[in-house]
Amino acid sequence: MRQSALCLLLTVLVRVYAFIPGADGPVSYLESIEGGSATLNCDSSTNSPGDELMLLVWYKNNAPIFSYDARVETEWSSPSFNVGRRLKAQLQRQPSSVTISDLTEHDQALYHCRVDFLIAPTRNIGVNLTVTGKFQLEQKYLQILILLYS
Repeated sequence: MRQSALCLLLTVLVRVYAFIPGADGPVSYLESIEGGSATLNCDSSTNSPGDELMLLVWYKNNAPIFSYDARVETEWSSPSFNVGRRLKAQLQRQPSSVTISDLTEHDQALYHCRVDFLIAPTRNIGVNLTVTGKFQLEQKYLQILILLYS
């Protein structure tokens, strides 16, 4: 009895606080180069008449890094993540997006956006970002050259 109650509690907590790739929404894969930038897309449009965007939140490994509250038209970004203002949001067109510049190996993570609407159900979309270092990139090119000339 005690174990089943604990399992139920953990299931509820995981559903509330964690994005589960594939179960909570689709996941795309994006690869960028260290020092470059990456644009993460999120479909924040609605097809329901009378519906509208209420809240859009971007997470890195389930920790919020950016939010836009359409009800009061305010943006927020995590001070620890947005050092040097390297996070830029594009909310005026679809898909909406955030661009992260000056990528480092620490930016490699599972990101996801959560979109809350007035009427439609909440939408979650994941982006698995891989950041390739310059050394790793050189290794890939070397492997390709070896394959081509062998």
